[in-house]
Amino acid sequence: MTDPVIRLHLGAHKTATTYLQHRLNSNRKHLADAGIAYWPTEDVRPVFKGAFERHKTQQSRSALRRLLRQREGRDTFTAQMEEWFEIDAPVILSEENFIGECNAFIEGGFYPEARDRLSVLAATLPDRPVEIFLCLRAYPEFLASMYGEALRFWPMPSPEVFMAWHSDPAGKWPGVIDAIRAVFPDARITVWSYESFRTTEPQILAALCGNAAETLAPLDAPEVRASASDTAIRKMASSPVNLSIAERVFRMQALEHAHPMRDRADRFAPWPEDERARLAAIYRDDLAQIAAREDIIFLG
Repeated sequence: MTDPVIRLHLGAHKTATTYLQHRLNSNRKHLADAGIAYWPTEDVRPVFKGAFERHKTQQSRSALRRLLRQREGRDTFTAQMEEWFEIDAPVILSEENFIGECNAFIEGGFYPEARDRLSVLAATLPDRPVEIFLCLRAYPEFLASMYGEALRFWPMPSPEVFMAWHSDPAGKWPGVIDAIRAVFPDARITVWSYESFRTTEPQILAALCGNAAETLAPLDAPEVRASASDTAIRKMASSPVNLSIAERVFRMQALEHAHPMRDRADRFAPWPEDERARLAAIYRDDLAQIAAREDIIFLG
């Protein structure tokens, strides 16, 4: 008899991930009735963040530990992560920070920590089948959204500097998928584009939830935070760099209230048109390359 599968939805950020998380969470009891365990993001995120921070600390001390021949030990975070899978049923986790946080893009990388982060997660998984789910988005819109999201919590360079760093994003989506495949060589990887999400949503839910997807209740009012307007983002970008996270969140909320996005003309779009078109063409080529891979299931 095959062991129950572990399904990992890795995001990415700003690709309707929050919507899917709310959809799964609102149907958590229904999924449980169908024999599927979904662990809410608010339970998963702080535990994984703690585990990865500890991992980075261990890496910096690994040479000394080897000299002293000390054992690493089993920490509280690892124990909590292992508990997610101590159930004889399919398990679903959805957390975009498994592959990286928004501030990882500050220096021009494209989820540069993805392999390292996923290795921390993989180390806690039991010997069970693993399926991976990932949504991709066009580079101009994705990077602009990531900049606005990171700005809520961290000091950022000017939009012009950030976009110049990402004029040729290192790795891009093929690199992210290669990192996933390196950590999970035998996993089934399902990928779709953000641009096709409205039509592929039923397929995505069917792959995530099996037959239970057919009777999932829709969200009455999807709790999806709209992107900030161009004016709000540019004003936030000029804020002092020494603000605390709480001060940054508060200031961004005030700017969004004062400068709401009324229509598409208010959208943060920092790329010159020729540069936007160039990056969009790179994305289309990368998407075609990914869709043609034999080790990927591409929806849409």
